[in-house]
Amino acid sequence: MTFELYRTFRQSFEFPNKQIIPTKLKAIIGKYNDMWDEHKQQDAQEFFNFAIGKIDDEIGCKSKYIHGNEYLTVQPADTISALKIISAQSQWENHQMRQYSPIKKLFDGMLLTTKTCSVCGSSSNRYE
Repeated sequence: MTFELYRTFRQSFEFPNKQIIPTKLKAIIGKYNDMWDEHKQQDAQEFFNFAIGKIDDEIGCKSKYIHGNEYLTVQPADTISALKIISAQSQWENHQMRQYSPIKKLFDGMLLTTKTCSVCGSSSNRYE
């Protein structure tokens, strides 16, 4: 699907005044999901999410090195903040090495959840 989408976009850029009918792309997409095989109007956001997911499936891979990996350059106020930043960077690198793709690099993120015990006051962090 990714290659056919690329061909469709390339034709639209090379011939801006030409009408493009993406029948091959529609046929390939219809094989993945019957909803896209019908000749009815479909929701653009649903198609976008579907297309991004399929592209991610096709080009995603496990990676040992991630080109252009950006690191936080925040100056932490205290040791606890510094440890949180180091932990977050480590978790993010592990996530990207397991599930790297250019699509995920654009659209993924992590959420820090902190739980604090109301009795003893200890806290634990989890990155999702």
